[in-house]
Amino acid sequence: MEELLSTFNFLSLYRTPDFLKNMGNSDRLQLLIELLQSNPSEQHWKAVCEVFASWSENEEKRKALDLANQRLSSWNIDLRYLPSSWKYLYNNGQLSSIAKIVRSIGIYGREENGNRLLKIIVCSPYSENLYSLIINKSEIYTDGLRELFASNYLQNISTLAFEVVTFSEEETSKLFSATNLPKLTTLIIREIGLNTKRIVILLQSRLIQQIEHLDLSNNLLNDKSVFLLSFSSMLLNLKYLNLTGNYIRDEGAKALANSTTLSNLKELNISQNHITKTGKDILCQSILLNKTKIIL
Repeated sequence: MEELLSTFNFLSLYRTPDFLKNMGNSDRLQLLIELLQSNPSEQHWKAVCEVFASWSENEEKRKALDLANQRLSSWNIDLRYLPSSWKYLYNNGQLSSIAKIVRSIGIYGREENGNRLLKIIVCSPYSENLYSLIINKSEIYTDGLRELFASNYLQNISTLAFEVVTFSEEETSKLFSATNLPKLTTLIIREIGLNTKRIVILLQSRLIQQIEHLDLSNNLLNDKSVFLLSFSSMLLNLKYLNLTGNYIRDEGAKALANSTTLSNLKELNISQNHITKTGKDILCQSILLNKTKIIL
C-alpha cells in the first residue's frame, strides 16, 4: 500500500493518506460512487482508476466495475483513456480487470516493451470494450501484429492508429487484410513510410472498404499514389481524408479534383504538399468536390 500511496496522486485530492492506507472495500465503493457522481473530467477519471488499482480481485470489485461501467457510459468516451505504461493496468503479467472500464489505450515510446504490451492487451478478454488503440513511436514486431490481427477481442475497435512505426511490406499486407475489426471506421497510418507500392496493397484489401476516416499524413505519397486513391472504388464510404505532409504536386491535385469515387468526402486535407496555385485553384473549382471542405 505504501507504493500505491506514493504513486496515486489523484485519490489524495479526495481523502487523507491515512484513510487511503487503511480503507476497506466498503470505503472504496463509497469513494467510487462519489467520484462517479462528480462532473466528468480527466482528474475524476484517473481517480476512479486509482480506486480499482488499490482493490484486490474479488466479487465486490467485479460488481464495482460493472457499476462503474454503467455510470461512466454517460461520460465522454475520450476521457476513458490509459497509457500502456501505467503499471496497474496489468496484474501478474496479464491485462487487469481495470481494462473493463477503459475505452482507449495508447502504446507510446520506442521501447522493447511496446511489442510485449501490445500482445498482452490484444490477447485479453478485458479488451472487448476498447474502441481505440493507438500505437506511436513504439517498436512493434511481426509477432505483435500477428496477435493484433488474430485477436478475438477487438470487435468494438473503431479507431486504430499507427504513428511513426516501421512496417515491412509483409506487415503492411497483414494490416490491410485484417478481418477481425468489424467496427473499424477510422484508420490512422501516419509517418510509417507508406508509398505507392503499399497504397496498392491497401486498395486491394477488404478492410479499406469500411473506412470513413483515413489519415495518411507525413508519408511518401506522390501523384501516382493519389491517382490510385482518387479512382478506387474501395473508398466510396470515405468521408475524411488527410494527405498532409506528402509529396503531392499539381497532377495529384488534378486527380483528386476529377475523382468520382471521393464525392462523399466531407473534408480533404492536402496541406503541406508541393501544390502550386494552379493545382489549388483546380481543387477549389472542382464540381465533384463542391461539398467538400478542402484544407490547403
